Amino acid sequence: MPSHDKKLLPLFWLSLSSFLLLALYRFTAPPGTTPEDASEFILTAHFLGLPHPPGYPLFVWLGHFLTWLPLGTPAQQVAFLSHLSIALTAGLLGYWTLIQTQRLALGIWVTFTYGLSTFSWSSAQFVEVYPLHTFLMTLTFFLFQQLSTLSEIRSHLNLVFFSGLALGLSLSNHYPLVVLTFPAIAFFVFSNREVLVSRSVFIRMGMGLSLGILPYGYLFFA
Repeated sequence: MPSHDKKLLPLFWLSLSSFLLLALYRFTAPPGTTPEDASEFILTAHFLGLPHPPGYPLFVWLGHFLTWLPLGTPAQQVAFLSHLSIALTAGLLGYWTLIQTQRLALGIWVTFTYGLSTFSWSSAQFVEVYPLHTFLMTLTFFLFQQLSTLSEIRSHLNLVFFSGLALGLSLSNHYPLVVLTFPAIAFFVFSNREVLVSRSVFIRMGMGLSLGILPYGYLFFA
């Protein structure tokens, strides 16, 4: 088997595992609204409105986009965002495990162990901002961890950009919870301060971060 195919095969199995979780979440999801803030989020996503502070503009935008798709009722359409977020988180954790251990079976095991846990399954059923936040912060820490393993960050400016973008999108979804992660992010910045102060890295990170928080501009015009 060519080396290119050998690299794609683990991604195929991890993607299939995430898809199976997504289908399971969809099949077991309630047909209507769920408790707490779900009805508010469904309504504001459907009409592109403003939920309670801090506004959650990214969640509202993505939820509104899903209302255009043939996914059932408005409640089922917006709930699909929770299904997808948890399934992607599970797949990303499995991929992260694969990178660290080079063991596909362990990566698949992590994907299903996380995805089928009581916490993850219940999170995937509710219309809330937290499932999306879980995925975005997992992606942010994954990208920052990958940056920390590089011997020369300046030669991977695209990864720098996407790291800033993931952090910015996390802020656009639920910035108060992101603030709690600042100590961990500050540790990475301090550990790589000599490189991060370089103009090319600083600009590329800033571009990604600025693009990520762009949804908050919506709040000033809504």
